[in-house]
Amino acid sequence: MSFVLEYLGQRQSLYMQQLSKFYYKVQIPRSMGAIIEIKLRKVRLHLFNHDYIILFNMQTWTKEKRMLRNESVPHIWNCQSIEVRGQVYITGGSIANTKTYLKSVYKVDEGSWKLEPLADMQYARDAHGIISWRNQYIIVVGSWHVEQSTKTCEMYDCLTNKWLALPELNYSTCAPGMIIVKDRYLYKLGGTTNIRKLEFLDLQAVLLQNEVQKKNCTLGLSQQSTQVDPVQWITINTSNSMGKKSSINRCLLH
Repeated sequence: MSFVLEYLGQRQSLYMQQLSKFYYKVQIPRSMGAIIEIKLRKVRLHLFNHDYIILFNMQTWTKEKRMLRNESVPHIWNCQSIEVRGQVYITGGSIANTKTYLKSVYKVDEGSWKLEPLADMQYARDAHGIISWRNQYIIVVGSWHVEQSTKTCEMYDCLTNKWLALPELNYSTCAPGMIIVKDRYLYKLGGTTNIRKLEFLDLQAVLLQNEVQKKNCTLGLSQQSTQVDPVQWITINTSNSMGKKSSINRCLLH
């Protein structure tokens, strides 16, 4: 579509876009009857800048830019942002023009358009991997400049405002691609370091292990009393049909 629109005028281009939107939202579901149901799991996209945030609504096809009132928050570089439960969260990064790396976490208050501080991460990190899970958790992985954080992983519970340490990666990572398969297995691949290493973690097993540890602490039991195998990341080397290792750089996953 984008290739064809280059040869059309502005009015014809707009008409084609409207027609395409009508076709995919109305004509296809109508022709398929009750067989197909179109749902958008993610309603909005956003672009965060220290001074403003741009929100794009994919249901109404509208865009708005809001200036942020965050005088008490330093100008942050290389942070990561994500939307969970309809709210935008900002994690980590570094103070602009410095080597000060941050553990800080903020939530955008869309009533006042201020950055609301939340519980800090356990490790400072910048240019890290980030993903949400079950519309409740935020998982962050690795770092760029903070050497002691390049293998670390942790998970934030948006309902309790608490961080949980996850098992460390087998290899350091910076800016990796991340995806969760079968609502359980977290895959980490690509990035700018160790790009031939693909790793995955069983998140369900992590939660089970955490619950067992909590129960043991409540009952005053030792870890040996309830044996649970420690959860670890599993590494997969990527290779092609000729047996040569393949490299995966920056990637987008869906």
